[in-house]
Amino acid sequence: MQRIHQLAQLQAWKASTDRKPLVIFGARHIGKTHSVLQFGKQAYENVVYCNFEGETALAELFRDGASPESIVASLRLLKNTYIEEERTLIIFDEIQACEPALAFLREFSTQGNGYHIIATASLPNMALGSSGKTIAAGTDEILHFYPMAHKVNVMQFFPMGFDEFLLACGEDELLKSIAEHAVAASPLENAQHRRAVELYRTFLAVGGYPQVVSTYRETGDFNLVRAAQNDIANAYIADIARYASPAETARSMAVYNSIIPQLEKKNTKFQYSVIKAGGRAKEYEVSLAWLERAAAVLPCTLITEGKYPADIYESPESFKLYYSDVGLLSMRMSANPDAIIHGTMLPGKTEAMLAENYVAQELSGMGKKPFYWTSGNVAELDFVFPDEHAQSIIPIETKDAENSKAKSLREYIRAYAPAYAIRSSCQNFSPEEQGVRTIPLYALFTLREASQGKEG
Repeated sequence: MQRIHQLAQLQAWKASTDRKPLVIFGARHIGKTHSVLQFGKQAYENVVYCNFEGETALAELFRDGASPESIVASLRLLKNTYIEEERTLIIFDEIQACEPALAFLREFSTQGNGYHIIATASLPNMALGSSGKTIAAGTDEILHFYPMAHKVNVMQFFPMGFDEFLLACGEDELLKSIAEHAVAASPLENAQHRRAVELYRTFLAVGGYPQVVSTYRETGDFNLVRAAQNDIANAYIADIARYASPAETARSMAVYNSIIPQLEKKNTKFQYSVIKAGGRAKEYEVSLAWLERAAAVLPCTLITEGKYPADIYESPESFKLYYSDVGLLSMRMSANPDAIIHGTMLPGKTEAMLAENYVAQELSGMGKKPFYWTSGNVAELDFVFPDEHAQSIIPIETKDAENSKAKSLREYIRAYAPAYAIRSSCQNFSPEEQGVRTIPLYALFTLREASQGKEG
């Protein structure tokens, strides 16, 4: 299944004059291997595929005294194929299974840069270094901990976004129409709008894991969809259990299982007491780090001021947690897919929770780190995000239903005068008014343009 944005990034990597070996991080079943193989087939004369979890002989190549040329020569013999600089793509799949190979990537950066190398790694396996110290921050900190430091390029894969879901469902024309109407800020025709809302709601039930999307597309059977989603959710914890202690795995499961009760509260700020009575941050901080490294959760941190850059005003002790994929949330809530798709008979805050998780997923997949903002008891916005092009922190007022009230949005605009603001619900596009853009939930993917230095 084609991952359009990832393939575009891979093409840019290949064309870069500062190209280094590329390490792609992401959870299992996210489509890393498939995308890289597909890219290799399109962009190179030859692809040499090496899987460190399935081919034990590979580790022997990275012995003391090895060089890029000696490793390439050994790969030629082992794989019985030719390898030429610039024309061959070498894929090191699941490289975390061989730490010497991961460390050796720096040698290809300095001595063998003519060879094009992409390595994939599942995040939980990278969460601990050889000292056993948990790395609780981002991908850069993981790389700093290993000897290759910044001698590599880095990508992270997330679940498919809604635009990729549309393509997978054969809705190319609808995707094109949404993008065009986003630029014009003009409403879609009623039939197209209704279809877009229906597919958005379907995405809430299916989510963006390629395997699950394929199951839905090929069968339309939500029993099979739910089974595939359950396998993926279980794989998160199983993968953590391979590297963490039994006690830490149990705490990670407790945190993971608490996300729905956390989001059901009126105040959705993460509270350790929801996990267990008397729970404290120190007890669960390593478990949270595991889940984040495993790409099982998406954190959304409080910022105290809506000023750029957001990191300066970040309040790490106050955060919300969402599932990495909205389909996994709907599965774990046991929400009826038909009720989700048609917007009927959903209990409590179900629809609002799904909409929020969807927004967190869309922003993260576009490389826009989600934050939230509050002003005491006066106002709260579930999401704000940095727009690097506009040098501004952009607020999003998110509503799951047709009606939306803008009190909190108006308070934020009054306080910080952002470059623009967004109101997003199931309403159609409408012209910008006093700096507020009305963008349907199904069109949030069009915000990707802002990160590319274009007006969106």
